[in-house]
Amino acid sequence: MRWENMNLNERKFQIIAPKSRKLKIIAMDEDYFFEIVPLAKKIGRVFPWLNRSSTYSWLSPLCKKLDVSFGARKSRHKFASDLVSVGASEHDLVNNGSWTNTGSAKSYVTLDEGRAREMLKKKKQGVG
Repeated sequence: MRWENMNLNERKFQIIAPKSRKLKIIAMDEDYFFEIVPLAKKIGRVFPWLNRSSTYSWLSPLCKKLDVSFGARKSRHKFASDLVSVGASEHDLVNNGSWTNTGSAKSYVTLDEGRAREMLKKKKQGVG
């Protein structure tokens, strides 16, 4: 991620989706925006690592110290599942995340049991 790929005025950034090599413009989460703006050197790389693999050189020791299991794939699952839990569809994930089609987004979605029951109840009542 480079500063020249971020539009802080519109709170958006652009990436090349790794698997599809397609350009994606993604809205920044408000919390992310307020965390990143104070760091704004606005030149070069936003983060110190060169690529996604090199994030693990600092992430792995931190996770070990905190006794947590975390990785990029888990964060994508969490992001997708959190959005779905508040009503987002696979199309919403494609439009708001780095996925480029609904098929690729679908594998990241885990619908919790409570949300599934709520949806079934609404369907039975004829809502939605």
